[in-house]
Amino acid sequence: DVTIYTLVGKGIFDYHILPYDYVFEHKPYLVYVVYYWCDKLIPFPCNKFAILAILSFALTATVFRKLYILKWRNICTFLFLGGAISFYFTGNTEVIQIPLISIVFLTLITATEKKSKKLFFISTFLSSFVINVNYLSGVIIAPVFIYIFFSRLCTLVEFSLCALGGLTGLWILS
Repeated sequence: DVTIYTLVGKGIFDYHILPYDYVFEHKPYLVYVVYYWCDKLIPFPCNKFAILAILSFALTATVFRKLYILKWRNICTFLFLGGAISFYFTGNTEVIQIPLISIVFLTLITATEKKSKKLFFISTFLSSFVINVNYLSGVIIAPVFIYIFFSRLCTLVEFSLCALGGLTGLWILS
């Protein structure tokens, strides 16, 4: 998969061909952008996407450490075992998706606790980017936003800022 993501990204940036015209893959646009730039920026000829997976692992562990009161060792053990079982280190879209979803949830939890209108906006702004990495992220994120609204953890104004944040992110990506 990662080879195809890089090839589609190459078609976009090097040959100015829209996705799906150069090489077909059914993933959203940002996957191609991230893998193309990862291929260009990491100076090693081999294992570039393993390095991306390790950086993602470290970012996810850092976010989880903020979300949960656990020791660093326990978080890394859990992520490593879970990643080894689910082939996390192969470099598929989950490498980008998991830390970004974690950041969205951390931002949303902080927004709810502090009643920060800015963080409500940012959480959905980031969500639009996550969904453009893997469409299934919407299935994970949407119920949380719906729950927060219907459980009255946010006001109508804060929920409207969530909608505005998501639409702004989608507008920027289009």
